[in-house]
Amino acid sequence: MSDIHYLPGHQLSLLPGGSAYFPSLLAAIAVSQVEVCLETYIFAFEGTGADVAEALAAAAQRGVAVRVL
Repeated sequence: MSDIHYLPGHQLSLLPGGSAYFPSLLAAIAVSQVEVCLETYIFAFEGTGADVAEALAAAAQRGVAVRVL
């Protein structure tokens, strides 16, 4: 990983599992101001997936560019 260079002001956190990942994801979406790019393997529109979808929709309504792959 010594060849990877991060831009000033950016942060990287490794999150151990869904119990840490989803609250952090929702918090990051809630404070996003410019764009949200989400790449995910499986996405279900129920339970936690519905919470993420609602957060993404709210971000888009605030004028944030939202992209999901």
